[in-house]
Amino acid sequence: MKFLRKDHQWKIGHLVFGALISFIGILTFFGAAGFFWLQHDLEEKIVQPLLEREVNRVLEGFKSEYLAGGIFIKQMQGLLLESQVTLHGDLLGVARFIEALARRENTEDPRFSYIQFGNNRGEMIAVNLKGDGNLAFYIKDEQHRGGLQQFDMRPDAEGAAPQGMTRDYDPRKRPWYANATAECPQVSSIYFSMGADAQWNASITCPVNRSPEDQGVIAVDLSSGRLQKLLDAAVRQSLVSGVFIVDDNDRVLLKSERLSRSDKAFLLEGDSEKPRFSELVVSRLNADHSRMINLHTDSHGKFLIYQQPLTEMGSVAGDMAHFRVLVISSRDELLSVFNSFFWMSWIALAFIVFGAYILIRVYRGSITFPLIRLREQAENVAFREVVSSHEFELLYPKGRAIEEIVSVQDAVEKMANSLYSLYQELRDKVDRDEESGLLSLIGAADRLEGAKWEEATVCVVEISNYVQLSDTLNKVALRHLWHSLCTQVSPVWADFPPNRLFRCRYSESRIAIVMLGAPHEHEPMLERLRQKSDLVLGTGAQEEVRVFLCLGVSHCRERSRPAMEKSFANAVLALRQAQLAGGGGFSVFQQSMLEKEERVQALLGAMDSASIEDEFTMVYQPICDLRSGRMHGVEALMRWQSPLFGAVSPAEFIPLAERSERITQLGALALRKVACDVAAMQAAGLLPPGFTAHINVSARQAMNVHFFEQVRDIALAAGLPPGLLTLELTESLLVDDAHHLRAQFRRLADFGFGLCLDDFGTGYSSLSTLHNFNFDCVKLDRSFIVRSTEEGRASAVLPAIVGIARSLKMSCVAEGVETPEQAAVLRAMGCEYVQGYLFARPMGLAPLQAWMADNARADISGG
Repeated sequence: MKFLRKDHQWKIGHLVFGALISFIGILTFFGAAGFFWLQHDLEEKIVQPLLEREVNRVLEGFKSEYLAGGIFIKQMQGLLLESQVTLHGDLLGVARFIEALARRENTEDPRFSYIQFGNNRGEMIAVNLKGDGNLAFYIKDEQHRGGLQQFDMRPDAEGAAPQGMTRDYDPRKRPWYANATAECPQVSSIYFSMGADAQWNASITCPVNRSPEDQGVIAVDLSSGRLQKLLDAAVRQSLVSGVFIVDDNDRVLLKSERLSRSDKAFLLEGDSEKPRFSELVVSRLNADHSRMINLHTDSHGKFLIYQQPLTEMGSVAGDMAHFRVLVISSRDELLSVFNSFFWMSWIALAFIVFGAYILIRVYRGSITFPLIRLREQAENVAFREVVSSHEFELLYPKGRAIEEIVSVQDAVEKMANSLYSLYQELRDKVDRDEESGLLSLIGAADRLEGAKWEEATVCVVEISNYVQLSDTLNKVALRHLWHSLCTQVSPVWADFPPNRLFRCRYSESRIAIVMLGAPHEHEPMLERLRQKSDLVLGTGAQEEVRVFLCLGVSHCRERSRPAMEKSFANAVLALRQAQLAGGGGFSVFQQSMLEKEERVQALLGAMDSASIEDEFTMVYQPICDLRSGRMHGVEALMRWQSPLFGAVSPAEFIPLAERSERITQLGALALRKVACDVAAMQAAGLLPPGFTAHINVSARQAMNVHFFEQVRDIALAAGLPPGLLTLELTESLLVDDAHHLRAQFRRLADFGFGLCLDDFGTGYSSLSTLHNFNFDCVKLDRSFIVRSTEEGRASAVLPAIVGIARSLKMSCVAEGVETPEQAAVLRAMGCEYVQGYLFARPMGLAPLQAWMADNARADISGG
């Protein structure tokens, strides 16, 4: 780089400083001009958009609250129409239904103040949400005559007594009922609630029409506290002095303000709890119908008022036009803020000028001049012809310039050496895995780039039980484990050329081995590695653990980075195949594995985008009494009819649902549909005595901390006794978190739901498990049933299992019964109930109802 001369440096410094001062002066001029223009057009340019924004914020907040209420009441309408709760005469069923919904909403800050229902006979039930779990009930029906009675608990609860009564109350005359139409949801006209502390409100209503004789209106009232918080936020987060909701009589319905005492006395009058605007303000509001109003007095200065009617809340404009949103701001307060900004800007500019001057001085004194001197000395040393050392010493007596140059060179050299050492250290950390001592993926990729090869074999090895080991061993023990693994398998590749073998850590539980060369050259080493699948490894301190290795192999026939990455992915697919039941712990990649993985990914995508309500349905397989042949219950089974793939087997989509976390939604859907279908069959009188519907529960469902509440609420919403539902759990599910599940299912059992242990005898169960989980029923796995008519251990174990269940007073269900011989064997053993193709296949709701009717007639005729 060629440096400027000293005089040129001075000139450029002066030019830069002058340009900076000129730029600051121009900014100052335009800033002052803009400030005076801003003061002149404050109302039009700044204040009106500011106040309009606050009004729109309030309106948007109101609309969002009413929108949330609309969604809630729409869901409430759907649940009420689907339920069998009586809508006239005795409204205690509706009271329990509304109470269940209110309990979930009745938090410290509930969204609603009232949830109410009135029918066309003038009967009504309302629940007042007071927050913190407190509820009040208002009821008028055939059991509670004379007027609208108030209770501090549900009227049918023990110890419930009326706390008050409003006589001649007819809900049909209230605006929330009288103005309701077929549209749902709909916001009623604004009205005042009854009582001494009457509050204004506009209810969200929705009709409930089951029949001309059985109909009514449900409504929810938003909490005034929530609306008040919207006004408080608008005042707290802006420069406005107050936000008010007023009616056509200029009474203040809601307000939030930070006016001074004198301004408040000037603008408002009357009771502080229910104020109204002063006559002067009212006269200006009524005289000037524009949205922006200037209110100026000599004693209180100038106020800016922006008003807008509540015509955008979703109701008829004529109903809402009598109510307005008013935003008030003090012009003096706004100008004081802008004045502060103006003087702060001047001070900031002064600091900028001073700082720029200091910066130029520091730059010239600390950087420019030293570099110029260093350049001059370097040029003199480089270009002067030094004849002898004596003349050189005469020019530079102490060798000052050379010492400076050498010191700079030494410093740069030391810095380069330090950086190179640091690079080598970091590179070694990146290329090596610290825990195992093997190459990392980055290190292996670099070495493969530098090696010469045309073909390669990739083998991915995984420690199958590594997750459990990592949870129990510390880092030191895991390091010993990896070193022990590498030591024990090192003889496998002892005769393989080291420059054609690369071992790296692929993931937390996997290592990858890349062997360069033709695939047939690697078969002996792979066979030796396969024989090392069961090892005992040391973890330090004379401790040992047993591990099991699974191998996935893939061949790479192209020397490129994408091809090698694809081979790694294919080896992982082969590893997954090796880990499946019957995989043998070893698998070589086949194209069919990729096709299967592509189908899995396609099914996952289709499942994520599927409409679960339309595509997933329930079928039912009857469970019959083995002695009489009568129906005892059903097992609910889910079916998926995909628009893209057609009918997808449950054995295929249920494990995928577990992977995509859709299983929680599908489980909830199954519970809702089964509850509704069983409720419909109960209403039709098709359910035999002792009937129960079995529903399978997944691991993700059961681990949800709110699983009990979900099942309980679904049963309550359907109006279904809990004893009609039985939840089936697999044995492997009980191993994951037995303590949490024990508490969860104890609550379900105490509430009345049935519990059944599915596939008993094939997993990890013990007699203590049967006792601790309060099971009512056990299901015998079909693998026992298939071999029940054969000689051997299976036919000997089956009577023992049945005997254990009977001794624990649990019913036994044998699934997969397909032949009369199997049924006869089970009957002789004392098994009570059976399920299988011998008796009935899975069927939809309509065929099931027909089958149940035929079964009931056959039972009557047989009796």
